[in-house]
Amino acid sequence: MSEFQWIEFRAIDGPVSPKNLEYMQAQSSRAEITSRSFKIGYHYSEFHGNAVEMLRRGYDFHLNYSNYGIRKLMIRLPQGLPDPVAATPYFGKNALDYIKDKDGPGGIVSVQPFVEPENDLHDLDGLVKLQNCWPTCVRLWQEPISPTCRNNMPRNCNPPILRCVNSPPA
Repeated sequence: MSEFQWIEFRAIDGPVSPKNLEYMQAQSSRAEITSRSFKIGYHYSEFHGNAVEMLRRGYDFHLNYSNYGIRKLMIRLPQGLPDPVAATPYFGKNALDYIKDKDGPGGIVSVQPFVEPENDLHDLDGLVKLQNCWPTCVRLWQEPISPTCRNNMPRNCNPPILRCVNSPPA
């Protein structure tokens, strides 16, 4: 069991449908849930909902922060990766993964760097910093990928949200 865990989801592209909102409400009885967000803090328990399915059903971003070492950011890409072949060397190692949808082009990028919990056991500054990244996440989400970035991705493009990830293998 955790000492503290913060779970948050955000819908950027549009609100979660009423049908899918019912699913979101079934994931936690104590969360603050709207068609645009899902928030809950746990003390001495943890979130048991299905984050991947919640992203597939309408939320675009997911943040999971705990004082025992979890730092996870998941981003829903409804149209999939801009260049899956170029992105392949980045995934599956060093805290970055891609979860492809079973049907359709979409998927989820998951960023989960390793953090030693004893380094900031009761430090909530990390959570505040992660929550402050939402405006940057929204901006990155809403802006199209520049032609320069698209043509050189991922070698020459390192969005701020992915800077914690090591370079791909040579």
